[in-house]
Amino acid sequence: MLALLDHFAGQAHEGEIRVVVETALSLSQLRRELQARERALQLFASLGVWDTAHNNGVLIYILLADRSVEIIADRAIAQRIAQAEWASLCAEIAAHCGRGELAAACCMAVRSVGQRLSRLYPARGGDGNELPNQPILL
Repeated sequence: MLALLDHFAGQAHEGEIRVVVETALSLSQLRRELQARERALQLFASLGVWDTAHNNGVLIYILLADRSVEIIADRAIAQRIAQAEWASLCAEIAAHCGRGELAAACCMAVRSVGQRLSRLYPARGGDGNELPNQPILL
């Protein structure tokens, strides 16, 4: 799966994609009634996805316990891709996860986000990745 994510993450665009899969929230997070979107925003910040040179980072967050999927796009992307388009993609990813197809869900998610990024940030043979391509499992 890692090789496929590496391939899709850097294919034909200069955007930055991070994938985080979290099995469940901690007890303290549950006590605070932390929602998947809030957790995704925390990770977006702590992983520095917001801190790319062209503001072109995207976080794909999958919370397995809740079967929740969130996509957080940096400001340059968020201005050009409607939230409804991200919500539709999140539902598709969640459906794969619900069927137990996590690897397929991650690959499809990265490929789909990459296709959107290639329209906005086509590859120009730049400096390479600002962020690692490896998925994070929490």
